[in-house]
Amino acid sequence: ALIKGEKFDLVVQKATELGVHRIVPLLTRHAVIGTYSPQRLERWRRIALEAAKQSRRTRLVHVEEPQRVLEVLGKVVAPALFCAEREGVSLREIAARWSDAPPHRLTVFVGPEGGWADEEIQAARKAGAALLSLGPRILRTETAGLVVLSLAQFLWGDL
Repeated sequence: ALIKGEKFDLVVQKATELGVHRIVPLLTRHAVIGTYSPQRLERWRRIALEAAKQSRRTRLVHVEEPQRVLEVLGKVVAPALFCAEREGVSLREIAARWSDAPPHRLTVFVGPEGGWADEEIQAARKAGAALLSLGPRILRTETAGLVVLSLAQFLWGDL
């Protein structure tokens, strides 16, 4: 989810270093984002380009304009992980469920600083996303995304 201030810059940089192919800033009911501007999108794209160069990526990351989470969930193709601190299960449990057909591609949804709204969680369920919990601690949005990406790479390699 889109987060306030310069925090999303860090998410773009580190997610690029970790190998994501696409970043879609999500507009959610509880997001605390301030004002979005096209200049921010250009900044994120520059950050992604620099991070790609630094990490010697051969493929550029596509940073999209912010989109509403319910619209994105309506188009998502499984497998998808939806970080839901209140209702999710461990990544170990999800990996066991997917062991017969490990993902070759993965969509990850990380919530806003204010948490997901109930209708967003229901939409994730309806879309077939696996609801993921990262344990008993509530992580910052920028931390949660990097944890999930790192664990997914550990379990399934580059996706």
